[in-house]
Amino acid sequence: MDRRTLVKCAIAGSALSALGAFGGRSARAQATTLRVMHYGGPYAAFDKVIGEPFAKTGVARVQYSADLTTTAYTKLEADPRNPPYDAFMSVRTLSVRYAGSGLLAPVDQSSVPNLAGLDKDSVVPGGMGAAMILEHLDLMYNKKAAKSPVTSWLDLWRPEFNGRIALAANNTVTPLYLIAMYARAVGSNERDPKAVEEAFAKYRELKPRVRAFTTDPVQVSTMIDRGEADIGPQYGIRISTLAAQNADVTRTIPKEGVIAVPLDLVLPKQTPNLAAAYKYMDFVLSPAIQGAIAETLTATPSNKTAPVSAEVKSKILTDYTKLVYLDEAYLGTVREDWLGRWQREIQR
Repeated sequence: MDRRTLVKCAIAGSALSALGAFGGRSARAQATTLRVMHYGGPYAAFDKVIGEPFAKTGVARVQYSADLTTTAYTKLEADPRNPPYDAFMSVRTLSVRYAGSGLLAPVDQSSVPNLAGLDKDSVVPGGMGAAMILEHLDLMYNKKAAKSPVTSWLDLWRPEFNGRIALAANNTVTPLYLIAMYARAVGSNERDPKAVEEAFAKYRELKPRVRAFTTDPVQVSTMIDRGEADIGPQYGIRISTLAAQNADVTRTIPKEGVIAVPLDLVLPKQTPNLAAAYKYMDFVLSPAIQGAIAETLTATPSNKTAPVSAEVKSKILTDYTKLVYLDEAYLGTVREDWLGRWQREIQR
């Protein structure tokens, strides 16, 4: 059975299983449209993997939009009584930052029973959301351009990548992770001012060797695919997507570990569709749908009970000990300072 057939079977089987768990009511019973935000790109697969089977439960149909987490929160802050989405994806740093804002609805096992399949690191502190998938940040590179396999975050400074590096711009949270992971790579952590200053100094040193500062992870993949760059920090799902199309592209699991970037699902507290949004979240976190997401995106499921084929397991991070969970609460307190410095000292 080839990969395409396997994925189709996994999605179909997962949908049937999940429908059974949710009662499988007729779609004609729907009176609600859930507005749900994802990041676009490979996440467009959510329409078939999640949206279509969820619609068959009769709870609601799902209307997806591509957006950035920062933009979603900005819109929500501007008009909390009229949320732009009924549910949206959120990087953990911002999930933690907004957990006490009063803008998000709490989740627990009474409202989302499938939380039981997640470990404590997959739930947003304070219970204001949960990881719908365990994304991670590692290094994507061109095998032909590298003189030897990339094995460390510090390999960004290798001479062969001079002028061929794609780094993230300060409109994303990625620079926070890059500073923190450099501090970890030299034996310290993101709370150590000396290690953080060393990280900024080293990235200033790297600045002349950077081909571009990208404002969207899609641009990193595009540049490396087109041969405009040879290496750059990239998220695991996007690496898997490009590597399946371009045999020269690969990833590394750095010896220091990969940065765990739980992609949370959060619910605006004042959405008029909160009851349906809770059901949507529970559906997304069910083992069957988690398995379908893993099969389709080649990604690590947050629900550890999710069924995943041996083929996909060989292509995703299954060793959860390699995931480095940064101090997201602390990163939230330094976010504006670090991103401002990144723009002034490195990006410009």
